[in-house]
Amino acid sequence: MDRPKVARVAPPPRKRIYPFETMEIGHFFFVPLKEGKTKNTLSTHASSVGKLLGKKFHTQLAYMIKNDEGLWETAHQNDEGAIRGVYVERTA
Repeated sequence: MDRPKVARVAPPPRKRIYPFETMEIGHFFFVPLKEGKTKNTLSTHASSVGKLLGKKFHTQLAYMIKNDEGLWETAHQNDEGAIRGVYVERTA
């Protein structure tokens, strides 16, 4: 006896942590790195998502500090309060 076929419903799209889909060329975001972590994980993820979306992203290790308005500004690694992380920019 054959089992009846059941229609499967596709799951909803995953909620992404990073805003890759909504980024325009020149937009960027900064992700603070936890102690002992490298930029490689986020760099690989940005590349994979970029291929799926047909977009290109540039990642680099950076030091940033939040200004009085809560916005990230570039900093030197020796600056007080500088946070090490990954800068991700959409380039194409």
